[in-house]
Amino acid sequence: ELVAAMRSMRGRIDGLIVMAPDVEGPVGTEVCGGHFPVVLLNPGFDAAECDTLAIANYDGARAMVRHLLALGHRRVATVTGPERNSDARQRLAGYRAALAEAGEERDPGLEIAGDFTETSGYEAVGRLLRLAPKGFELATATRGRKTKTRGRRRAGGSRRRSA
Repeated sequence: ELVAAMRSMRGRIDGLIVMAPDVEGPVGTEVCGGHFPVVLLNPGFDAAECDTLAIANYDGARAMVRHLLALGHRRVATVTGPERNSDARQRLAGYRAALAEAGEERDPGLEIAGDFTETSGYEAVGRLLRLAPKGFELATATRGRKTKTRGRRRAGGSRRRSA
């Protein structure tokens, strides 16, 4: 799809920046050999023949979790992205690394699968609110905007949500 879309743009654009964490290596190398400049954002493969920009997903997720742990929070949740997405894999690895470094046991119930859509984020927070009656801290980043969400149940079962 990406290669076909890029071919259709020849002569109509001067260059292209492509967010490429789902693009596989062979397809990615084909997009860089076109007739206009291409920059791949965080490709999930070695792209020596392409201009690339790497995003510090691992370090960012690790830093967010370390910060929450330093504030005294112990139930830190994450909403992941699709497994085949390199951004999602790197963020999950950073999340897990921070927990391990702090000696915190990983709770698979606080790792909620998502797909980077608002709908999956909403559903994930709802699931966490049902699973974590004592509350939780959630540090996540979605495509296009970074968010920090705190979810807790108040006495009596009402929910409070802030972003």
